[in-house]
Order: sequence, then structure tokens, then C-alpha cells
Amino acid sequence: EEVTNIDKRREATALIVKRLDTQLETITSEVDSANARVMSTEKELDTKRVTLHKRLVDIYKRGPMQTTEALLSARSFGELIARYKYLHLLALHDRALVKRVEELRAQVHADQERLVTLRTALEESRGDKAREEDQLRALERERNSSLTRTRTQVRQVESRISKLKETEEKANSTIATLDAERRRTESARPATARAASTIKTSDYGKL
Repeated sequence: EEVTNIDKRREATALIVKRLDTQLETITSEVDSANARVMSTEKELDTKRVTLHKRLVDIYKRGPMQTTEALLSARSFGELIARYKYLHLLALHDRALVKRVEELRAQVHADQERLVTLRTALEESRGDKAREEDQLRALERERNSSLTRTRTQVRQVESRISKLKETEEKANSTIATLDAERRRTESARPATARAASTIKTSDYGKL
């Protein structure tokens, strides 16, 4: 019963270790995915930063330009519409570029925080697994020790039983010898009224 109980605990601990292995694999996969996402986002952020920097340099080189001046200098209505559309698209592009850079920065920050959390969870899971494996090894040692102790006790009990059987056989042999001697003695006596034996069958085990 003790060994069975230890085996059940050992199986439960082994199951926990197996689940922790699965959890470690999942977390490791998430860490790798987060790392790849951070690298991709940082790469895009660097590209957008270069583009934004180049755009700012171009604006600085161009110098101040009034929107009204650019529109009024058009030589035709079609050119006016084209300039207005160009300036509008350019403004939208600049705003989108700045917004995208801000989004990428926020995404990198969030991914880095998630990566830190995942790495912490990974270390905790590794620690849990190490503790459970230590517990598993301790249970195995306890099981082996219990089996060894029980087998020793079994051998001792079997030895005592064997000695008791030998003693019982010797006692039975002695009783049989005494009974045979009694019968020979009684047979050798003259034919007189024999007194009843005071030895009873129930006394055999007490002699």
C-alpha cells in the first residue's frame, strides 16, 4: 500500500512535469514569435525614421513656402487643382508617416514588455519544472527505499516462520516418540486394569 501510494504520487508528479514541458514549449514559441515581431517592427521603424528624416531634410532645404503662394502662382486652373491635390496628398503622407512612426514606437514598447513578461514566465516555469523533477527523484528514492525495507522485513519474517516450522516439527516428533514409548511400556506391563492416560490431545502443543 505504501509503494502504491508512492507510485500514485510519482505518476502525478510525472504528469505535472510533462505539462510543464508543454507549457515551456508554448512559452518558448511565444518568446521566439515576440522576438521576431520586435525585430520586424524595429526594422520597419528604422526605415520609417530614415524616410521621415529625409522628408524633414527636404522640407528644410526647400525653406518656408506659403500654401497660398504656391496656389496663386499656378498658370492655369488645371495646374491649380494639381498643385492643391499634390499639397493635400503630401500633407496626408507626412501625417501618416508621423503617425506610423508613433504607432511603431508604441508597438515596439508593448512587444518588449510582453517579451519581458514571457521571459519571466519562462524562468518561473523552468524553476517549477526543476522543483517537480527533484520531487520526482525524491519519490523514486523513497519508493526504492520502501521496497528494500519491505523486502528485508519479508525475508526476516520468512526466516522466523521457517524456524517456527522447524520447532513445530521437532515438537511433533518428540510427542510422537514419547507416545510410542508410552505404548511400548504399557504393552510390556501385565494385563491389569490400565489407568486412563492423563495426556490429552489438546496437550500436544503445550508439551
